[in-house]
Amino acid sequence: MPNIIKNIFGHKSHFYPYETELLNKVKSLLNKEAQNLFQRQIDMVNKVQRLSNNKEVNLYRMRFGKPTFDDSIRFPNLIKEAILAKACFIGESGKAVKIKIWLVQGYIFSLTFDRAPKILCATSALKDILPTIKDVKIITDPMNENKSHNKIEIDIPRIEIKDIVAKAYKFLLPTEIQSALDVIDAKLPNDYIDLIYKTNGANGKGFLIYGIKEIREIIFDSRSYYILAEFEGFGIIAVEGESNNGELYLLQYEIENIKPLGISFERALREALRLQQILQNGNNLL
Repeated sequence: MPNIIKNIFGHKSHFYPYETELLNKVKSLLNKEAQNLFQRQIDMVNKVQRLSNNKEVNLYRMRFGKPTFDDSIRFPNLIKEAILAKACFIGESGKAVKIKIWLVQGYIFSLTFDRAPKILCATSALKDILPTIKDVKIITDPMNENKSHNKIEIDIPRIEIKDIVAKAYKFLLPTEIQSALDVIDAKLPNDYIDLIYKTNGANGKGFLIYGIKEIREIIFDSRSYYILAEFEGFGIIAVEGESNNGELYLLQYEIENIKPLGISFERALREALRLQQILQNGNNLL
């Protein structure tokens, strides 16, 4: 009976020791107010979901089978998605794994690893290891109320894709753009970078181009990808994590297919829109 009550009301989270140690290190770098909110959020986690060989660890605060969102423990920074902190593990095997801790609209939501953490093990089980933690760094201030997620619409600038864009947004300062680029562990296409200096993302019919601070990392087919654009009901354009060539890929939702699209963001965007239109027309020539 006590275990059933814990599962329903959320008295216990199930972190591995190395996850707890990392979270404590990150918390120690925050100011006192942020530390309090951080600890309260972690204390309320009662479901830990591990995906892709533990490369992605999602944290939930559940009540009666549904995620809860308690405003009293929420950070003031309500940006849609941002990297709170980065760090590196050095395991008993001598191998290294890079980690990112993610914020989603004011809540600590996930930990992502650039490689499956099992490589940190030599003789111990994963749940028992305590690797050395290095290079812990706060990337996003969770206490910053940051209004930048409320983007200001502007006239569409002179850009190569002006013919297909319906909305454009006020661009960020060069220092903000560079700071965002510094935490993305991949080379982005040159024409995408040129674009974000003119508009902080854009919208068109059936698609969305992410602003530089909206780029998020996902795990797909055991690899990490950074999403640059999303297509309604169809898929995403992304670059692979740790890549250095700016190669773009189309990841399609329904058929779980990964299609290389070259290094031109404009060409990749137009090709994805062409394929999206074929799908919408019921043509199976994909």
